[in-house]
Amino acid sequence: VVPLDLEEIASEVLEAYPFALNQFNQLVFGLENWQGPADSSLRCSVSLTPTALYVEGEFYDDFPFCQRSPHPAKPDWWKLSYGADGIVITIEDQTSPTQKVSFALNWGAQATQLKVDILKSLLATRPDFARGGCIQLTDRGDQAQPTPNVVSRPVHFRAGLPLTELADPQFFERSLVITVELYDIDGDYVSASVLRQSLKTKKAAVAP
Repeated sequence: VVPLDLEEIASEVLEAYPFALNQFNQLVFGLENWQGPADSSLRCSVSLTPTALYVEGEFYDDFPFCQRSPHPAKPDWWKLSYGADGIVITIEDQTSPTQKVSFALNWGAQATQLKVDILKSLLATRPDFARGGCIQLTDRGDQAQPTPNVVSRPVHFRAGLPLTELADPQFFERSLVITVELYDIDGDYVSASVLRQSLKTKKAAVAP
């Protein structure tokens, strides 16, 4: 499978939904660990094109690209459902929450293995990662140990994956809820935090 051409799909955006995860009231895990936007925060847009999902933005992380295991997705009973630095995006039908798909932008340890993990799809069978997905880091920020009282540079990224690796394209014509979660692991699970934001979409004119 040939990975997506990010320049091409960026030019085909139909609807773009902006997200900003940088507020204390957006924390859903690790209330005692989050030290503010310089610790971990995210601005991005999640966009629909006729054939793909496109995500572009930047994040701050004082200890970026931490991943303790090659398979960060955890089962439902695990306290932290994604055990790595990463961005998890869930898209669900507004009228039927069981109808949903979910994927993660997985940086890999020290940003060495960029891939799109498929966490939930509506297909009969699904791969563990999107074979047509693509992630680019256009600026890797400050990967060294942070300097006290110095704000790290943002990490710029963009990513895409074909709609058909998640569901029938007609699923994306519905009124949807998009949820973005930023997972921040600072060396150990006990120092993890998760920020979350959800937005409702309009009906997108996705081509069949």
